[in-house]
Amino acid sequence: MARSRRIEYPGAVYHVTSRGNARVKDYRWSSYRATAGHAKKPELLTTDWLLEQFTFSRSRAKRAYRRFVSQGANASPWENLRGQIYLGSDSFIDNLPQADDSLLEVPSQQRLVSRPSLLELLTPDQNIDTIYRAYRVSLAGLVSPGKGHLVSPG
Repeated sequence: MARSRRIEYPGAVYHVTSRGNARVKDYRWSSYRATAGHAKKPELLTTDWLLEQFTFSRSRAKRAYRRFVSQGANASPWENLRGQIYLGSDSFIDNLPQADDSLLEVPSQQRLVSRPSLLELLTPDQNIDTIYRAYRVSLAGLVSPGKGHLVSPG
């Protein structure tokens, strides 16, 4: 289903959504065209710091920036999220401040983002069935913290 047209207001700031990234060079409110050297840079736009992240040669930096944007045009940041809200390396996640466990309104996936998953803890020859039988904890208890229920040995 097609998206309805945006109502545009003078002076408003807009962002490029993930579905528009493939056409970022055509989006009139994007800074891409000026940063990449395809259009005159507005006075209020600063691009020096961004381009210097690629190289100090301005023309090479613009080429590298265009290449960088085109490589990520079809990438989705949602695929690499951790704990529903964090995007970053393992060291970034490990350095996050510890969440207060009393904040029950914050989902456990967000509070316990650095906790390893069962798949990370188990060796290839182990499986969840073996673990839950050995520790007499229901499967629900393994996947839902605090909801472990003893099961009858069998």
